[in-house]
Amino acid sequence: MERYMERFREIRKQMIPKGIRSVYDAGQRANVTKYPPGIALCLERSRLMTEVYRMTEGEAEIIRKAKAFRYFLENMSIYIDPHQLIVGNETSAQHRLPLYLEISTQWIKDGLNDGFRDMLSGEEREELLSIIDYWEGRSIEDRWRALLPDDLRPFSDHRQVVGHVTVGMGKGRPFVNFERLLRTGLKGVVVDAEKELNRLRCTVPAGMDVEAYVQRREFYSAVLIACEGVMAWARRYASLAADLAGETPDEDRAQELRKIAEVCSWVPENPPRDFHEALQFFYFVHLAQRLESIAHGAGYRFDQLMNPYYLRDLETKAVTRERALELLGCLWLKIEDVGELSIPVSAGIQVGALAWQNFALGGLKEDGSDATNEMSYLMIDTTMACRTREPALVLRYHEGTPDALIEKALDLVATGHGQPAFFNDRVIVKYLEKIHEIPEEVANTYSIPACVRWGIPGKSIHPMVPNVGAVSLLKCLELALNRGVDKFTGIRVGVDTGDPKTFRSLEDVKQAYLKQVDFIAGAVCTMWNMAAYLYRTYGQRPFSSALVDGGLEKGKEASANMYREGVTVLAAGPTNVANSLAVLGKMVFEEKRCSMSTLMEALKNNWDGYEDLRQWAINRVPKYGNDDSYVDEIMRWVHVESNRQFQKYQGIAGGRYTLASSIAAGYYALSLGTGATPDGRRDGEPCADATVSPHAGTDRKGPTAVLKSVAHLDPLITGWDHLLNQRFFPAFLVGKHRAAFKGYLKTWAQLPIWHIQFNAVSTETLRDAQKNPDRYSDLVVRVAGYSAYFTQLPRELQDQVIARTEQSLGEIGPDGAGSTKTRSGKESQVALQ
Repeated sequence: MERYMERFREIRKQMIPKGIRSVYDAGQRANVTKYPPGIALCLERSRLMTEVYRMTEGEAEIIRKAKAFRYFLENMSIYIDPHQLIVGNETSAQHRLPLYLEISTQWIKDGLNDGFRDMLSGEEREELLSIIDYWEGRSIEDRWRALLPDDLRPFSDHRQVVGHVTVGMGKGRPFVNFERLLRTGLKGVVVDAEKELNRLRCTVPAGMDVEAYVQRREFYSAVLIACEGVMAWARRYASLAADLAGETPDEDRAQELRKIAEVCSWVPENPPRDFHEALQFFYFVHLAQRLESIAHGAGYRFDQLMNPYYLRDLETKAVTRERALELLGCLWLKIEDVGELSIPVSAGIQVGALAWQNFALGGLKEDGSDATNEMSYLMIDTTMACRTREPALVLRYHEGTPDALIEKALDLVATGHGQPAFFNDRVIVKYLEKIHEIPEEVANTYSIPACVRWGIPGKSIHPMVPNVGAVSLLKCLELALNRGVDKFTGIRVGVDTGDPKTFRSLEDVKQAYLKQVDFIAGAVCTMWNMAAYLYRTYGQRPFSSALVDGGLEKGKEASANMYREGVTVLAAGPTNVANSLAVLGKMVFEEKRCSMSTLMEALKNNWDGYEDLRQWAINRVPKYGNDDSYVDEIMRWVHVESNRQFQKYQGIAGGRYTLASSIAAGYYALSLGTGATPDGRRDGEPCADATVSPHAGTDRKGPTAVLKSVAHLDPLITGWDHLLNQRFFPAFLVGKHRAAFKGYLKTWAQLPIWHIQFNAVSTETLRDAQKNPDRYSDLVVRVAGYSAYFTQLPRELQDQVIARTEQSLGEIGPDGAGSTKTRSGKESQVALQ
């Protein structure tokens, strides 16, 4: 064991974590994107691809993209990390981040005078500005801004906190059918594409119009160019490894390099022959997708893909379990090393994170039987050994999940790592069947590409991005109480829903809120539909598109080859909306503790001078998360009716928009620009993490009460997914308490709840990490739908993690029933006093 742990330590010495350190600028009331010291920008991708774009003006866009992609792969700098067994790099050096100027330029240019100032030398800065000159007016975002009508322009601001779209950061990826690809290799894709292209060269098929004929010919030609580039790229690593082997005096390392050369000369062109080749094949394709066009949100059923190769090598004694863990750890560290430059509005969502590269384990097979295998256990062991944030582990839980896998997963949770996240197969499969009309055998194969968002391996679901933008539902409530005017700027960004002082009932408030949500939904959905059209035209991905079901058969790029169009908008703040509506209902309209005029004055003054009233709102009105039907019913109304406003709108492929819970740290970012609210929040304070979590410190009746509240939000009723964070005493994951915790998990799985994840780091440890960050460089916590290094989070977000109620379980039966108790320490009361 010591051997591979030493390898992991040596690899880590060469790495600088690339997690975003978004810093809040009080003057701008917005986030400024920052990165750890030593992280720089890499111009290679932009330089090389722009050279080709300059030379191919007038050619079909998909051909231009394929040629630029191939040229980049054939000429980019490559290197092999010392001690690594898996190869592939996206930039010229480990500490650099790639740029995608064909997607967006303006926020990058702005950042050169702000958050990115120190990430380039003076010479590099001048070169980047010259490259940007070419792309200005040609990038997807520039084209999009040129199309926007005047009434939508306010919502195109990168710092918009009501509702926005992430046009400047394309980040979706088609779901590769890896099972098929591993059987054929890229050589099989090339053969099929050549066959189709040759057929079209002979004749126009009966019934095919000229436009479709031309597009299909261009598509197959582009696929061949792109695949040639990827295969040549892999062969370059083979040559480099062979050269290094001849120069290396250490015979053990030379032998490793010769093996790397052998592997890279074979895959991904050909089907892998052993476990090492399968892992390298996977990483080449995974990384190539990112290099083609920033591909954010990756969800793989990794244990299903890799277990056959592992078992075969194990049987022939070509690999031992320890060696397999060593190879997996090398892959884990390569996945961890992927990074990206984030648009400011996304940086607040991604703070401390990387790229949402999710590896699922367990779950169901197509026929409904349990899918757990030996690789499922190895994946958990690898994460415990490497202590990496990514790949993020996703455990698909069902009633047939082996107890041994649950035990192994809880071993990892107990380390405080925040992984794996647990997903409820019973709920999600039924949701996919009923809401999206996906056959059960297909739904059984789902994976998770972003936080809690679903996808189907081998299918194209999301049009370029897993989620097209974000909306602050809590800001919508603020606007409803301020006639659509932003408190901080005085600018009307919503609609005038009337003077709240004239509201006579809670129903009046609700209707004003829904009008604001509908207005924002219309703006966001219309803006994204414009962007989706431009992505389909100028953001084509021939390599990725060839690897999804139907791509080669139909001759269509992935955005035009949709299995289902999943157009979703992230939502922040529904818990605080519900709690605020409960306060208005109780305090203003039922018990008449104060008038609407008094409450509006209190909010205008950030509750200053109204502390008694604020404490009454905090402590005397029911809060979501305590199994109180009064506020839980309001919460369900918020979820159902808010989603209904978005479902009025269609994507360009006909799919209905829905809200989504993959908000990550967006709850924190969007709260910064949201004023004081009736639930007792002050200006800019974080709202509740996730979309079904209680507000920090308000869940006072134990963890089971939280589950009962969340169960009111059945996805089949609300129409969208769930993200639920909980924090437990570390002691309740080990020893005599483990059985009670497993019973609690079983209770969760029996309820209509999509997801749950746990932090199991003590308040004392987190506080010490704040004081002594150098001692806790590898401390990982669960932020929302992702894990991050605690010491890389902004202080405000660290405090919010600490403020979450630290739950415990009392004497509890095997079915999860029984008493519960909660310790809300001094730290967890910060948000309430």
